[in-house]
Amino acid sequence: MKTILCFLVLLNATISFSQINQSTLSGIQISEKQTYSANDTIPAVFHSNNQQEQHQPALYINKKLVPYQAIKTIGVDYIQEIRVERESREMNGMVYKGAILITTKDGYQPSFISLNALKKKYTKLSDNPVIFLLNEEVIHADYDEYLVDEKYILKINIDKFQNEKEGLDLTVVKLITRTEENLKDANTIYIR
Repeated sequence: MKTILCFLVLLNATISFSQINQSTLSGIQISEKQTYSANDTIPAVFHSNNQQEQHQPALYINKKLVPYQAIKTIGVDYIQEIRVERESREMNGMVYKGAILITTKDGYQPSFISLNALKKKYTKLSDNPVIFLLNEEVIHADYDEYLVDEKYILKINIDKFQNEKEGLDLTVVKLITRTEENLKDANTIYIR
């Protein structure tokens, strides 16, 4: 009898803790995970949402306001402190939903540069159209306003893409940052 009672209590606890109460997840969108198999005959098609969020928080790095996207190229090893302020604010005609204030460690000062300036400084690319990728993510922004920390860029890979039939002549510039994973991959020796 004791064994059955313990089993029922354990079963009840397992069921209780494995369920998600939707009321506790307000503001979180839950979607079903796509499952794939080797027997699929039709590819899954996804369209990326390249719409910029309109009400992003203001981003300050060492008390200097920078575009929000710059946060993608700040190395976590260089961050001393992060503070979040929830109050909305308006500056230069823009409404920001709060603010993120990042202070870097002593001795580290980010060197922000626009993508077009980075292209001009490190490549000999002509005026052909360019598509920038940051760690495999396509950048949908004005390349004169999108800033990256030049010190946190590990590699710049340049791929020329020409297709006469389609009338395409463009360049793909892949920026790889100094994340732990990217550093490990860059330092791995492959034998072919």
